[in-house]
Amino acid sequence: MRRSARPEGVARGAVYSFGTQFATSAFTAALTLYLVRALEPSGYGLLALAIAIAGLVSIPADLGISGSVARFVAESGGDPARIPRIVTDALGARRFPGSERSRRV
Repeated sequence: MRRSARPEGVARGAVYSFGTQFATSAFTAALTLYLVRALEPSGYGLLALAIAIAGLVSIPADLGISGSVARFVAESGGDPARIPRIVTDALGARRFPGSERSRRV
């Protein structure tokens, strides 16, 4: 039996998501302004290059695990026993790609 989402829960989740996104953006903007002033141009350029490289490397490093976890959690029908197992297996697959746990996901 599938549980349907209540409108209050969806609205609360949307407000929480928006608040989190706004807080993250505000913190990032403040940190960027501080770093621009605190670092000299060559230091800030080096930091920007390191952030760009880390961003590019993180895209293939996910290996599609995030999307798979979202799908498996949605397919679990909200079963409280399965969700922690799915998330734990996914975290193990991310940290140790060649392990037995990564083959189960």
